[in-house]
Amino acid sequence: MATLLINGQEYTLADHEKLNAIQAAQRFGVEIPYYCWHPALSVVANCRMCEIETGTRDPKTGEVKMIPKLVPGCQTAARDGTVIVTNSAKVIEHQRMIMELLLLNHPLDCPVCDQAGECGLQDYSYEHGQANHRFVEERTVNPRRDVSERIQLNQDRCIMCTRCVRFTREITQTGELQVLRRGHHAEIDVFPGHPVDNPLAGNVVDLCPVGALLDKDFLHKQRAWFLSKHSGVCTGCSTGCNISAEENKGRLWRLKPRNNPLVNHYWICDQGLSS
Repeated sequence: MATLLINGQEYTLADHEKLNAIQAAQRFGVEIPYYCWHPALSVVANCRMCEIETGTRDPKTGEVKMIPKLVPGCQTAARDGTVIVTNSAKVIEHQRMIMELLLLNHPLDCPVCDQAGECGLQDYSYEHGQANHRFVEERTVNPRRDVSERIQLNQDRCIMCTRCVRFTREITQTGELQVLRRGHHAEIDVFPGHPVDNPLAGNVVDLCPVGALLDKDFLHKQRAWFLSKHSGVCTGCSTGCNISAEENKGRLWRLKPRNNPLVNHYWICDQGLSS
């Protein structure tokens, strides 16, 4: 058994389990906030929201040696003797600064955003952010654009987590979405004349933790808090993908994939989403 120390308490994991700090902490009811990490995609650690204090504990002497700098929890393996601290003043201050950074150019248009009510920026801003905003300069404004017939990109809301980019590279292997330019001017976009056109394209909307990628079929139709969710199985074909059906007052408004590692993992095809 692997013994971990999370915020001063001991927990055990089976030797065969290969988890990172986010997964291990979540297993025992400790939340580490994150944006860019996804269990089915490669680890890039570019949102920096999940940074924690970590180190190792000697099993014989009990001596704890901590790494002097914060490290991303998504890149930290949960092994025997791993020490994880998620609630120190250093970690809390870091989370506050990251939230301030991510909201520098955000339009703060929650009242009209379809992601409101299920948005990572809203939740983490409330839990880990600050009420006031020190940025007084002019915000960067980018126009909305369509990246396919069904998907709208709101670049102002994008936090560059690159989940959508990694999905088109690693899962569909079509590579339509790319990070263009670098640094402060970096943005997600498609190459001219190459829209997001693959059988699994609709999953990028579900992957986006904010309101940057939205389904135009659902756009401005319902608010998330009005919808009731029901577990179901897609009837579009014989695969039987697991889905979450969301309805309001007896009318079905959207279908979303539901994770089942034996059938469809985290994904569903566009035919199933529109069936």
